[in-house]
Amino acid sequence: MKKDWLYDVFVAHRGLHDSEKGIVENTLPAFQAAINTLEAFALAITQGADGIELDVQLTKDGKLVVYHDDNFKRVCGIEADVDSFDYDYIKKNVRFLANPDSSVYVPLFSEVAALCEGKTGLMIEIKKKSNGFYDYKVEEALLKELKNYKGDFIVKSFNPYSVDFFRTQAPSYRRGFLCSKSTIDEYEPEIREKVREILFDKDKKVEFFDYGVWLLGSPLYNEVKGTMPIVVWTVTSQKDYDDNKHLFDNMIFEKFIPKEN
Repeated sequence: MKKDWLYDVFVAHRGLHDSEKGIVENTLPAFQAAINTLEAFALAITQGADGIELDVQLTKDGKLVVYHDDNFKRVCGIEADVDSFDYDYIKKNVRFLANPDSSVYVPLFSEVAALCEGKTGLMIEIKKKSNGFYDYKVEEALLKELKNYKGDFIVKSFNPYSVDFFRTQAPSYRRGFLCSKSTIDEYEPEIREKVREILFDKDKKVEFFDYGVWLLGSPLYNEVKGTMPIVVWTVTSQKDYDDNKHLFDNMIFEKFIPKEN
């Protein structure tokens, strides 16, 4: 049986980073500064990662870039939002604190896609500001980029409306829902029904549940378990993987190279 990269191989969290080599890291806020770089993705490919997780958002002039935070402050030392600059300005002037070399820059999604196409699956997270919750500019830009992409990919978001956009506009695309809540009641009342819909409505539900590893065993985890595959983020050690692997179907990892014992 052919392997399904989403469940049968591990997914590298925003590329495999290597601080000793000056490769800028892109991690969850709970760990360290987050940024996606072409070097990180290239390392993930050479290390044999069969899946790579990354984040996309828009610049001021509507270019789709691979970057995690809304703001450049933590990783670049610039107090400005990503969508406050045109892309040409970002590429020429925004440097990373961990590696200020001009060859390391915020990449366009198209550059990362070209690097990874046919080599590794892409798990693409759609990043949206709260004030852009119901517009679909990021989704429309990503849809345009993916129409001619030949590699494996899935789309996912914390935003249930983003996920549902692809159900209606590109129903063949694989979709996942990111969650950091222990119950649906923790969501704002106006979106609870949409969350429940994409998790439990048989005609509208996503393919997999993308859940915080620290929430394993929560009421929502128990409600979802058995109804769809569960992928967890972010596992940061072999011990964490070994101790919890019976509770999920796959993981997004960083800071170590996982081994199946």
